[in-house]
Amino acid sequence: MDKEVYLDNSATTRPFDEIVKGVGNIIGEFYGNPSSLHNKGVESEKILKNSRQIVANSLGVSSGEIFFTSGGTESNNVALLGSVKALSKRIGTIITSSIEHASILKVFKSFEKQGYKVIYLPVNKEGIIDIDLLNKHLQSEHVALVSIMQVNNEVGTMQPIEEIIKLKKSYGFVLHVDAVQSYCKIKIDTLSKDIDMISISAHKIHGLKGTGSLYIKKGSKLEPLYQGGGQESHIKPGTENVPGIWSIGKAVEINTANQYRSIDKVRELRELLVNRILEEVPDVELNGTVEKDKSAPHIANISFKGVPGEVMLHALEGKGVYVSTGSACSTKKSELSHVLTSMGVNREVIKSSVRFSLALTNTREDIDYCVEAVKENMKILTRTRR
Repeated sequence: MDKEVYLDNSATTRPFDEIVKGVGNIIGEFYGNPSSLHNKGVESEKILKNSRQIVANSLGVSSGEIFFTSGGTESNNVALLGSVKALSKRIGTIITSSIEHASILKVFKSFEKQGYKVIYLPVNKEGIIDIDLLNKHLQSEHVALVSIMQVNNEVGTMQPIEEIIKLKKSYGFVLHVDAVQSYCKIKIDTLSKDIDMISISAHKIHGLKGTGSLYIKKGSKLEPLYQGGGQESHIKPGTENVPGIWSIGKAVEINTANQYRSIDKVRELRELLVNRILEEVPDVELNGTVEKDKSAPHIANISFKGVPGEVMLHALEGKGVYVSTGSACSTKKSELSHVLTSMGVNREVIKSSVRFSLALTNTREDIDYCVEAVKENMKILTRTRR
């Protein structure tokens, strides 16, 4: 294999070199329990405090509103389950969209089984909710909680969070935003203070797996889900993952140093990838959109008609190009993508879809190599099909 091109960054990212090199020192030197009163504990506690402040600064909030978790899934679960538990006496309708991550949808399904009224907002062909429909539900229902992802993990489309915030100010519901795919990719700090809870994950931004964060706006009511020693203000009790928390602080620090230049670079690479495939490869279709004001810069979902997505995935893997057929949390299951289904995409087109997701570490040479690999594979696979 002559070259390796990793384009599955929405599943996970390669940790920054600084993190790979530095984590051994953190593990070896800062091994004290952050709750211990002696110096080794104080040293570890300082790492937590520093990372907490870095994440808070990136969101434009106070450090006391940042809590560390084991990742995006736990952040989503803590936010939703904890909120509904706290609101239970006055809970009304709760709303999400039909294209959320499994860690949101499965929680909402569990709420339905418990008797709560749940509304799943449909999306248009680009994967975006209808803000007017949400407004109608808010006018006719007592809505206690709305949970909407900022960027979809399969097609990259952005939801109108600013418009939802305007509705929140009018109707007063609790707003949770899953920012796992948007954090450090698009601007959110100007919106954070008007959102009640925001979920993020370290391994999506070149940090270590097993670490995430949950922003909880001061004054928000959230019942703890776990019992333990009281760490993270009872939101996530248990001895803290110091290396992981250090990594999220370091990853945010690196990402935000040249954030806007980096975002532009990734978007340019994605546009090159999409444009070349659409222009140079026959029988392909873009799912969603890559319009700047409607999509994040790093994700493109493309279907190769007549070629199953998994077949294309492995054909590209054979040339050292790594992509996915959808969410990494669901690709080992046989059912069709719920995201593309909700967008009204044809069943056969869904079966042939492939997700390309980029990162700061990708180059123009990577894109050129990927496109040539796609072209070669399409010639071989469609010839075989005929």
